[in-house]
Amino acid sequence: MALIGALEAKATERWTWAVRTDQVAVLVTKARPALVRQSPDGRGLLIGEVWNRDGGPVRDLAPASSNSSPVSQATALCAQAWGRYVAMLADANGLAIFRDPSGGLEALTWRRNGLMVVSSSLPRDLASVLAPPLSLDWDRIACHLASPASLSGPLALQGLSAVAPGQLLRQVEGRETRVGLWAPAGFVEPTSEPLHLVQGQLVRLVDRVVGAWAADRGPVLAEVSGGLDSAIVATALARRDDLEVVQWLNYYARGAESDERVFA
Repeated sequence: MALIGALEAKATERWTWAVRTDQVAVLVTKARPALVRQSPDGRGLLIGEVWNRDGGPVRDLAPASSNSSPVSQATALCAQAWGRYVAMLADANGLAIFRDPSGGLEALTWRRNGLMVVSSSLPRDLASVLAPPLSLDWDRIACHLASPASLSGPLALQGLSAVAPGQLLRQVEGRETRVGLWAPAGFVEPTSEPLHLVQGQLVRLVDRVVGAWAADRGPVLAEVSGGLDSAIVATALARRDDLEVVQWLNYYARGAESDERVFA
């Protein structure tokens, strides 16, 4: 494979191979490399940070059963785990890419010399080998100008696409399909438990999530904006004895709408 050979020559300084087979190859940076796990059957990859519902790390991607599709695999992963990750799933019909619902890890895709490339960025030092054939998508630019809210949608570039959070991108016999697999309504269950018990469960869940994100990262810088979200995170951090918050931060600018120091 000429492309892999060219990458081999270019990727010696800043990059290293995490996985390399006849079907898939994964490059990660040598400094702070992304965690890459391969399923025991070799048909799937999980890239990034993933935790289960109890806040423990997910160390392996379960092997696909003989009749499980990438849709069912991604749906199960979405229901049982969370984090910032991209999963590469496969069955007899082809390869699929699933991006976690939070969108914490980017998943840009394009084709180069007959191969499908998936990347969290466009690395400048590999551009001569990997760069997609880019051109401006003027119809999409017009949509962005007419409706700025659409900026979070499809990219205004031809030759490059982004997998949306919670979306599964499939390649079957050269055809591309996209399926959205996550919606809040699918994860909200009715309950008959007393309100105070449900409130306690929510508090403990938030504490586990914040603790998992902050653990094993060294000293923590925490922003307190003055709003509700950062106040919840700050409270969860302050309750943990095993985490050190070395600095609390607040950003503000001139004007009442940009200065919430009183609330912070």
